[in-house]
Amino acid sequence: AYGYGFINPSPMAYPELREFYYGERNSLSPEMFQSPIAVGVSSVADYHLYLLYTVAAIWRISGVSWSSLEPLLAFLLGWTAVAAYGLMRLGMGRVLSLLFAAMFILSPAVLGVVIELRDFSKAPFLLSILFVLGWLIKSRADGRRMLIAATLLGLLTGVAMGFRQDALVFAPLAFVVVFICGIRGSGNRLWYGLLSAFLFLV
Repeated sequence: AYGYGFINPSPMAYPELREFYYGERNSLSPEMFQSPIAVGVSSVADYHLYLLYTVAAIWRISGVSWSSLEPLLAFLLGWTAVAAYGLMRLGMGRVLSLLFAAMFILSPAVLGVVIELRDFSKAPFLLSILFVLGWLIKSRADGRRMLIAATLLGLLTGVAMGFRQDALVFAPLAFVVVFICGIRGSGNRLWYGLLSAFLFLV
C-alpha cells in the first residue's frame, strides 16, 4: 500500500504497527516506515495472496486504516447473502429461501465473524461453490451451459484458494461433480466429461 512491495514489516520493530495489528489504533501513516524496513517472517501471508493484494489496493487508494475496509466487508456480506439465497432456492420457494437466508445472515455466528476479514472472506466463495455444485446436480446442464458452469466453478475455486486455502477441500468434490455431470448432460459421452473437468482445472 505504501509502495514498498510485498513485504512483512516486523511488528517488534514498529510499536505502532503492533498496536494496529491488535486493534488498538485504527490507522497507520507512511511516515512511520523509513528505509530500510525491518522485515519479519510470516508463512501465513503466502496462503492469502489475493486477500492481501485486495486489501493493499484498497489501502493504496484510501489510506491504511481498518475503517477503510468496511465497504469490502459490506460487499462480502451482501455476496454471502445472495449466495445463501441461491443455495436455499435449490430446494425451497422464494419466500422460504429469503426467510432462511435472512436468518442465516443475521445469525450471531455470521455477525460475530464478519469483522474478521481473513476468516469471513472465504464465506461468499464457499457458498457460491456449493450453489454451482448444487445447480449442476439438479439442473442436468448440457452443452454450453455445462462448459460455462465448469469454467465458473474452476474460477471460483481458484480465486477462493487465493483468499483462504480452506477452499482446497472442495476441489476434489467439484472435479468429480463436473466430470460426472458433463457425461450425464451430454448423453453419456466420456469426452465431454473430460472437457468439462479440464475447463474446471484450467
